[in-house]
Amino acid sequence: LKNGKITAESTGNVNASDVDMRFTRRLIIDPSSVTTSANRGNGGDISIAGGQTMLLQDSQITTSVLGSLGNGGDISIHADSLAMQSGFIQANTAGVGASGGNVNIDVRTLLPSGDSVLVGGSTPFVFQPGVSGPNVIQAAAPTGVSGTISATAPTLDVAGRLSRLAGEVVDFAALAKDPCRIGATS
Repeated sequence: LKNGKITAESTGNVNASDVDMRFTRRLIIDPSSVTTSANRGNGGDISIAGGQTMLLQDSQITTSVLGSLGNGGDISIHADSLAMQSGFIQANTAGVGASGGNVNIDVRTLLPSGDSVLVGGSTPFVFQPGVSGPNVIQAAAPTGVSGTISATAPTLDVAGRLSRLAGEVVDFAALAKDPCRIGATS
């Protein structure tokens, strides 16, 4: 999906439709958007599932309510790996007393650029197309109840957990001796 937009939008008082995407090997979203939005209804759900790799680069996946009524839609992503480079995944609502959508990310590997992802928060981050920025996963509802964010990606923390490698220790001093030096055994 290059310079593209997949959207389900409701400008009236009805819910936005859902978006359901499937892929086999890899899905590259660069720079593009997959969105649902509603003005006075609930945001539609977004479901993306597939095979090996999904890349979200300078792009957004959002299901949002922009008006004063309606709950955010849910977002579900399932793949072997998800790489994010200035990627936004948001299920926010501006609805008064409304609930943010739920975000479920089911991947074996989550690889964000800069090794960081901003998760949660009650104030929605603003996606700026073409501007390199943070990676964001959010389900905000500033005047209501924020949605839940769940991710099954394993956490790998190698800091302070280095172990000794198996193998023999090499005596580098023996290698530094000059084999041609003058002496009794030369």
